[in-house]
Amino acid sequence: MEQVGLNAYYLGINCQKKPFDDVRVRQALNYAIDKKAIIETVLQNQGVLSHGPIPSTLPGYNCKLPAYERNTQKAKELLKDAGCPNLTMKIYQKPSREALNITEGIQSQLSDVGITAKIVQVEWSALKEMINQGKCDTFYMAWLADYPDAENFLAPLFHSANFGAGGNRAQYKNEKVDKLIETAQATTDEKKRNKIYQQIETIIHDDAPMGLFMAPKGVCCASGLG
Repeated sequence: MEQVGLNAYYLGINCQKKPFDDVRVRQALNYAIDKKAIIETVLQNQGVLSHGPIPSTLPGYNCKLPAYERNTQKAKELLKDAGCPNLTMKIYQKPSREALNITEGIQSQLSDVGITAKIVQVEWSALKEMINQGKCDTFYMAWLADYPDAENFLAPLFHSANFGAGGNRAQYKNEKVDKLIETAQATTDEKKRNKIYQQIETIIHDDAPMGLFMAPKGVCCASGLG
């Protein structure tokens, strides 16, 4: 059997660093990246496009949330409105051929809208330290689930109390998201909690603190035998 993994690969955007503190710039990056093309070509379809941070296999996933479709004209307009039509930026990643294949694809797509992106490879422990300290423009990372619940993809990655090493490496802060996450954590009714999760996903989608969401496909054993 083939199963979508409970982990997400993403391009994190430093929401506290100019000009990425402007939501228009973050949205422009999302419109510039052709996520489907990366999955189909670089990953040879061994991945699934995620519309938001919650994997599609978990309760709380918002199936009505639209993915950012590639729209180079929209991306250019947003960059112009934000006052940076010729943006120069850096994408940080660990030394990895697979990761480099993906970031090179992103780099090429960003150039189509006038963004010059330099890829910087840094040893893993040093990279994490740089990201946690908010020194990176953008970075290619992955998040692996600790437990199969949407809360594990929201609280660590997006609550402002978890800046840096806590998981919120995009330095994303939205007081409404913080309050909704805390409300969901205290809600025992599953249906109500899932509705809150979907509301959180919608806000995060619009704030665009990340430029790429995808979950890998994997082969899992469905047998009950040891």
